[in-house]
Amino acid sequence: MTRTFRKMRAGRAGLLAGTAFVFLAGPLAAQEEPNPSLTFDFSSTLRASDNYGLDEDSPGDSYFLDNRFGFGYRNETEVQSLFFGGSTILRFADLPDRDYDPDFDDIDLRFGYGRKGVNSRIDTEASYNRSDVAFFDPLSNLDDPLDPIEDEDLIEDNSGTRETLGASIGFETGLAGPLGFNFGIEHRDRKFTDTTDPDYYDSRSTTYTAGTRFTLSPVAQATFSLSQENYTNEDTEEQDRVSRTANVGLGYQISPILTLDTSLGVRKIDNEETNLLGIRDTETTDGIVGSVGLTRLLPNGSVGVSFGHDVTEDGDRSTLSVNRQMELKTGELGFSVGATKGDYGGTNFIGDLSYRQDLPTGSFWAELGQSVTSDDESEDIRTRASLGLTHDLSALSAVDFSVDYIDITHDNDEADRQRGRFRAAYSYDLTSAWELSGGYTYTRSKKEGEDAATENAVFLTMQRQFRTRP
Repeated sequence: MTRTFRKMRAGRAGLLAGTAFVFLAGPLAAQEEPNPSLTFDFSSTLRASDNYGLDEDSPGDSYFLDNRFGFGYRNETEVQSLFFGGSTILRFADLPDRDYDPDFDDIDLRFGYGRKGVNSRIDTEASYNRSDVAFFDPLSNLDDPLDPIEDEDLIEDNSGTRETLGASIGFETGLAGPLGFNFGIEHRDRKFTDTTDPDYYDSRSTTYTAGTRFTLSPVAQATFSLSQENYTNEDTEEQDRVSRTANVGLGYQISPILTLDTSLGVRKIDNEETNLLGIRDTETTDGIVGSVGLTRLLPNGSVGVSFGHDVTEDGDRSTLSVNRQMELKTGELGFSVGATKGDYGGTNFIGDLSYRQDLPTGSFWAELGQSVTSDDESEDIRTRASLGLTHDLSALSAVDFSVDYIDITHDNDEADRQRGRFRAAYSYDLTSAWELSGGYTYTRSKKEGEDAATENAVFLTMQRQFRTRP
């Protein structure tokens, strides 16, 4: 069991802010589980911080005792998979700037189900999280597709709660025949309660998709799809946006190792907002969307090039990128590099890197990325980075080091924001069931025009995980 803990830390060590345990309901945790499996997790972390709220001027030292409880159930067969689980923290805290009664925080629930038959399949997943804003760690969401990090997550505010809900379902039929159909719904909902910063605002979006697939020949396949996204938020402009897209696509296998994928469509966006006079205005944007991509299989992976043109409520955007996927002897590497240009601003670099290397006594991993989006006649450049190294000192002990960083830069008057963290930890297996770990974290948060805020924290954690077959 303790060896599994180390693999979990090696894969996501950078996501643990001030605690050496996380309940991970993913493939890494499933590798050594019985099937079906029922998992219970417990950890108790004592942490001391000199600036828990990341204020420019620290109000003083604070102390926490976080008791985390987690559970999960997983059952996988050749035709279906089921997972559900959850976790929460019972927190005791001594804070310098307010009274804090013991309370449950970071309530996290996850569900996933998939089933594949001879001619159809269905996949559904859902997540829910409720966290105290004062203790929410946005760096833990760098790579969470169900709850992606947003600009407002980097605000320093010690009041209120953050609540997010994500759910999706997809159904596809006709897998074994020349004609197939697919349907999907995806929903995201984010709410803030009792917060004081006006940059916190509720938002929600729902996307509906439907499509069909035609097999034209053994090497050619055509598709047709329709989609609609409904988005609304409760900021000062109270935006309501409806985006509709119709698309046709063609996939053609030029040779056994070379594939061409193309698509062409139209998009119409109706965007309604409240102007400075308090009057609701609606603007309509429409245009052509499309993409073309070429992928070549290689002995150790693949290489590809793609070009795409997109239409948003803030104008057109064109993107060119090259990607490479590589299987290494003891790891894997994937990256893409390219350039993008919108109606506002110049040409910007974009790219992603994902690297994992198993070492003789541990592992190293890195995830880097930069993306660009348009917003209100401006461009936002988002840069993220996560690096981690784990090293086994002996059969019973190990050290972990990690760095996490995110930067959101605007080319208008909106303030840029950055946040980063360094973490170092030592762990020791007391028994086959219990692990003791401790370490240090340094966090730095910066908002343009203001002084940087920093936090130094030390922690000590006792943890256990128990698996059984129900």
